Amino acid sequence: MDHTTETDNAFEILVTLDERGPCRVTEVAKVLNVHPVPVDRTCTRLQQEGLLQRQHGGTYRVTETGRVAIENHP
Repeated sequence: MDHTTETDNAFEILVTLDERGPCRVTEVAKVLNVHPVPVDRTCTRLQQEGLLQRQHGGTYRVTETGRVAIENHP
């Protein structure tokens, strides 16, 4: 079981979506080898924060604000 913090998980999600392009939650979860439910919750939160945008068909993509957050991550 993965014991990363929610912040680390959010960063991993952002990076995965930035590298792969728009993906569904299930695809991101598979890439990160985690359960889709926490990925879905984190994507919803990141969308509310303006870091992700949910697109038609249920995929998420990284916004410009999200890319800045990736670049500025410690």
